[in-house]
Amino acid sequence: MGILFLNFIIYAIWSFMIFHKERKLTVYSFMVIVFTIIAFLGYYTVYNGIYYDTFGYYSPNRLSIEPYLYCFIAYWLLLYPLKGIKFTLTPSIINILTAAKTRKLIKCWIIYYAVFLVFKLTEAIISVSVGLAATYEARHVDGETLFEYNNIIIEKFIGYGTFLLDATTPFVMVYAIGCLFLKRISFQYSILLISLCYIPSILNGIGMGSRGSLFMTAFCCLFFVILLWGYIPKNYRKSLYVIAIVFITVILIYSWVITADRVGKSDGFNSILRYFGESFPSLGFIFWDNVIYHPMGDRLFPNFFIQNESALYDSVEGSYIYWQNKTGVPVMYFKTLFGDLYIEFGVLGALLFIALLSLIISRFYRKNLLNVYNMPFLYYYYQIGVYAFAGFTKGGHVAFFQLIIIILVSFALKIFYRPTK
Repeated sequence: MGILFLNFIIYAIWSFMIFHKERKLTVYSFMVIVFTIIAFLGYYTVYNGIYYDTFGYYSPNRLSIEPYLYCFIAYWLLLYPLKGIKFTLTPSIINILTAAKTRKLIKCWIIYYAVFLVFKLTEAIISVSVGLAATYEARHVDGETLFEYNNIIIEKFIGYGTFLLDATTPFVMVYAIGCLFLKRISFQYSILLISLCYIPSILNGIGMGSRGSLFMTAFCCLFFVILLWGYIPKNYRKSLYVIAIVFITVILIYSWVITADRVGKSDGFNSILRYFGESFPSLGFIFWDNVIYHPMGDRLFPNFFIQNESALYDSVEGSYIYWQNKTGVPVMYFKTLFGDLYIEFGVLGALLFIALLSLIISRFYRKNLLNVYNMPFLYYYYQIGVYAFAGFTKGGHVAFFQLIIIILVSFALKIFYRPTK
């Protein structure tokens, strides 16, 4: 127990030092706060027995400080590129936002995602009618596809739409808030654009019967709120507070509904606390010093290292069982970013992986300036940080394909706005 409390104190000191220096909420300080809360919940869920109710009893005396020190180093390295990042409406960005072709591009984007939203709304309604717990089991455990449109065009429209949304959201959010600041669009139009950036993701989370995706959608929205807060006109901030309260309320109500459906109303609140608080205790109790085999990339990047993955398992649950038998630990549990990479590469490999990732991003944003071309990459990296309390979620061909789409969109924007001679 003392180790988990000490772990929380380490993150609390980190938060205090950041706020004492910056004295304002930034993307960097926000993420430090998130990890501090996660560290506290790790201690709290064990102290109150919530963790033991799910995972069984483990003696606190068996915990070692070693994995928590490594994990802290990993999180420090991960978040370092976010330090000092800022966005400025430079004259070149203003020219892009106010260009006539930008307005046409945004209108095309609205049409695309208005249609996309209708499909996602349909999927959400079907999931609710089937039952959120049953939907979660079918999609997350069995890996079943609940929505088959039997039309290749619609399937591509839905498939690519999800990836394109992630890639284009930074541009649209900058347009929505930047043009509102410049008084080029109305508040209602700005809210429409922001809603189309995130409501499809919320509906997608409902369609998957997932609580986590809704929390993560809220965290991703906060990335832009924090980054662009200085450009939100003060006379509209009160309205944004109301919208934010409604948005958070809807997420909390849905999270409670799906939690109650899956674990029962009596355990609902404890289940949410355990969801965010399980990773740090599991790192020390379940994963540390228990890994018997490090896959060295095979588990996280099977599409690049395993020739015939389908011959090993045919469902999501099957993959968990396979890698649990190989590594000796239950890989489906939350285990922190360091814990996930520790399973994969060992201690040194995990730290080197994160250090290399951090170095690449730091070099890419060495001037700490963002624009409409490079922000999608930072947003992608921020998502790694958002999910880092649970593990590493950017492995596999899906995450790689998402990165490819981001690169293509960024280059397309550069070509689209290349000055004509």
